[in-house]
Amino acid sequence: MSLNQGQPSELVHIERACYQLQMDGLPETYLFHSPATAALVTNPWLAGRELQLLAVRASQAFLKRAYDICLKGELKQNICELVLMCGGNFYGTKEAFQEAFDSSIAQVFVGIKRYRRADGTWNAKASYTNFEALPDNATIIIGDTLATGSTLKKAILELRDEMKVQHKSINKIVVYTFVGSVVGAKVLREAEKELKMDWPKLKLYFFASEALFGLEANGTDMPFHHKSTVVIPETKRMLEDHPSIAHRMRCAIFDWGNRCKNPRNHYMQFVSYCEKLLARETDAEIRKSVWTMQQKAQERLDEMKREL
Repeated sequence: MSLNQGQPSELVHIERACYQLQMDGLPETYLFHSPATAALVTNPWLAGRELQLLAVRASQAFLKRAYDICLKGELKQNICELVLMCGGNFYGTKEAFQEAFDSSIAQVFVGIKRYRRADGTWNAKASYTNFEALPDNATIIIGDTLATGSTLKKAILELRDEMKVQHKSINKIVVYTFVGSVVGAKVLREAEKELKMDWPKLKLYFFASEALFGLEANGTDMPFHHKSTVVIPETKRMLEDHPSIAHRMRCAIFDWGNRCKNPRNHYMQFVSYCEKLLARETDAEIRKSVWTMQQKAQERLDEMKREL
C-alpha cells in the first residue's frame, strides 16, 4: 500500500524538510518534518510527562519554521498565544517560545466545547474566556489539534469579537498543529475570510507537521492511510520503517487531551486497541510493531501501579 504524497503541483519545496502546500480552499499552508514531530506520530502509545516534554520540542521545531516564514521582525510585545483549553494547553508553546527566543509570551485563554448537530455537522460553543493580556496590532499564535476545525474557528471568532470590544486589531494569526486535517484547514480559511472583513490586511498562516490528513466520518480520526492525506517525502521515507503507523493505526494522534491529562486512561485504551488489531492482523512485520507498542504502553501502565 502506498501513501499519498499529494500531486506534484501541490507541494512546493521551501527549505530543508519544509514545503508549502498549494491546494484550493486552504490558507497559506506549510508542512514540515522534524525529529520531534516524527516521534509524536510514530509513538502513539506515549502519554503524560514523556509526551508533554516531546510536545515542547515539537513546538520549538514549529517556531523555527514560523520565524523564517512569518515571525521574523515582529515586535515581542505584539505577540500573544491564544491557548485553547485544554488540548492547546499541552502544546508547550510558552515553554518553547521562551527557549527559542529567550523571551516571555503573553497568553489569553478560551475554553471551547464542540458538539454535533442533529444533521451530523459540527459546531462549537465557548464556555470560558480570559482576554486580559491581548496586545494591539497582535500577532496571535495558536497550537492545537485540528480535526473538523469547528473548535478552532469558534476560538478565533471569540478572539475577533473581544478585539473589537477592546478597539484593538489583529495583524496576523499563526496556527500550528501536530496532526491536522484538510477539512479543518479549509475551515481556517473560512475564518480568515471573516476576519478580513474587519482587518483587510490580516493574514493567517497554517503549519502542520509531517502531513495534512484526511478526516474520517467520525470527525475525529486522522490516519496516514486515508485517501485524502498528503504526506511530505521525508515523512513517507520515515514511515517505511513504521508499517503499522502508516497502514493500520486508526489515527496519527488519538485523543491528544486524554493522552496529556489522563495518561492512565490512554495506556489502557491503547493496550485494548492493540489487542483488537493483533486479533485480526496477519502480516508478521505489522504484528511485531503493534505488539512492541502495546508492550510499551503496558509497561507504563504497570509503572503507575507502583507507590511513590
